[in-house]
Amino acid sequence: MEIFWFFASFTILGLIGYGFQIIAVRSQISHHNAGKGKALSPSYFPPISVLKPLKGIDDNLFDNLESFCMQDYPEFEIIFSLQEGPQRPGI
Repeated sequence: MEIFWFFASFTILGLIGYGFQIIAVRSQISHHNAGKGKALSPSYFPPISVLKPLKGIDDNLFDNLESFCMQDYPEFEIIFSLQEGPQRPGI
């Protein structure tokens, strides 16, 4: 019976800690958004790479590639990759 009370108290302490985490996160969000009326948004956008494999037939290829180039992101690069077919011996 002693082991039951040990685990029950351990569980209760965990739930209390979880409650404190929820309160802390909610207060941080409300403090950050006070008067802004906006959701949280990062102040730093890291540069990204978009890898577009080109192989086979792609319907509306021009429109698809244009959508990659017209992104609304501060800094990005687009890498187009091609696959060369398997090399046959003697060719």
